[in-house]
Amino acid sequence: MSDERTIAVTLPADVQQIDQTDFVWAFLDVAPEPGPVMPGALIVAGDAEEPFVARVADILAGPEGRSIVHLDILGCSGPGHRRTAPRPTAPGVDRAPGPLSMMPKVAS
Repeated sequence: MSDERTIAVTLPADVQQIDQTDFVWAFLDVAPEPGPVMPGALIVAGDAEEPFVARVADILAGPEGRSIVHLDILGCSGPGHRRTAPRPTAPGVDRAPGPLSMMPKVAS
């Protein structure tokens, strides 16, 4: 019996593929089962070698009828990929919902 564990990836994605929104993105149609991929959901993305936990920030219409999923990375298995604060989710929104977004702003 092997100690190796298989990670079930909900959405294949490349952690280095970031668009103008500053989020990692992937096409929804590459998900083996796209049902769990919905805004706000926590999923495992990436691949079996480099999986990462992400919050689905949004799903937008993309080219040729394909949907684009934006992912907010919450944690990775590899070094140097961990983020310390959520990213903005839309113009005018300072932070994604969560404990850091509830902290009062400090005047500059």
